[in-house]
Amino acid sequence: MTPDPTKGGGLTDGDGDGRILRVKFKTSKLSSPYVDYREKKTEKQLQVKYENWKKEKKSPKLNVGLEPTWYQGPKYFKAIEGVRTMLSNEHIDPFLDVLSRRLYSGVKLKSGVSASRINIQDCALFRLLSDQWKLLHPDDPQCRQSYPDDANYERWNVPPVLVKYVRGSAIRWGSPWHTNPNVILVCNVDEHWVVCRVRLLDWEIELYDSLSHLSSSKVSNDRELMLTPLRRLLPTLLHRSGYFETMNIPPKLDALSIKRMPSEVQFVQEDIHNCGVFACMYVERMLGEDIPRKPDISLYRRKMALAIFGHSIPVSK
Repeated sequence: MTPDPTKGGGLTDGDGDGRILRVKFKTSKLSSPYVDYREKKTEKQLQVKYENWKKEKKSPKLNVGLEPTWYQGPKYFKAIEGVRTMLSNEHIDPFLDVLSRRLYSGVKLKSGVSASRINIQDCALFRLLSDQWKLLHPDDPQCRQSYPDDANYERWNVPPVLVKYVRGSAIRWGSPWHTNPNVILVCNVDEHWVVCRVRLLDWEIELYDSLSHLSSSKVSNDRELMLTPLRRLLPTLLHRSGYFETMNIPPKLDALSIKRMPSEVQFVQEDIHNCGVFACMYVERMLGEDIPRKPDISLYRRKMALAIFGHSIPVSK
């Protein structure tokens, strides 16, 4: 039986119309004994709406939140839910959009993480850097060669769109990097999704890889080499974008180091289909979510689809 928060046992946060009714549930299935009653009810209503929408013969398409506007139907969401479907940036970026809206909404997250401590980028940033690398190094497009620590690309004609990333205006949920130098990128390296947490103040890149437990030293090294565009082009990009000047520090034009994260903080991927899902999990865990190392993939994929659906906009008729 569902408790009624208005009849005894209900606790309130705040006063007046803005108060939140809460109910204390005695169950080990919840991470906290306090649940926003209205939020749970809204989530259930969203699930019903989502299932009904998928069943409609002529379901109206939805703008999933990418710019420019991009419309998708039930097939798109079913692909997200399918455990044997590899996710692309077309699936990952809308979910990062949802996570970032939560981050910038002003709601205090469970871990106390705020928009001033984490700066989520879209998947396009690393792809753009990789494209620029191929123009600068046509003889080494796969980043197989070794390079000196110095990474000053004086003759690089930096595209304005890359400058916009650093200044926080390339994506609608971005923030200037000088206000938030803890930058999160989801990167596709050799058809595999990894997450890079760029700590600019420490001048290092933390690498999160759900296949690290299966990868040989050679595979791991090759994967790191594929991140060379990020390591080597970022210093010049920061310099051209005015980052160092705004921070009032001397320019640093040496390549960033890569720090492989230990196994205890890595997810355990045991298939070839779900690296994109694990990448999203890494980002959400950085927001304070408690996700086990071997999570329920099917359940998380459904959560992703439902979250994107809940933030999508119907096509105007």
